[in-house]
Amino acid sequence: QPTDRVARMLGAAEIIPMPAQGNNPQKAKPKAKAQERAAAKAEAAAAAAEAEAQAADEANAPAAEEQEAASEA
Repeated sequence: QPTDRVARMLGAAEIIPMPAQGNNPQKAKPKAKAQERAAAKAEAAAAAAEAEAQAADEANAPAAEEQEAASEA
């Protein structure tokens, strides 16, 4: 029975069947700094979306005022 490393090499050379991939979800998790960067990026995206929505509301406000003035006249 070959070791994992040798089994992968022999599997790549198609001498024996390729061993199953291992799974270590703990090591796959982002580290602390990466999590901080992701949180900051998400916060910036939320702020940008809020600013964009506010700008769209401000752009529509004069049009709504014009419609009200036209309907009153």
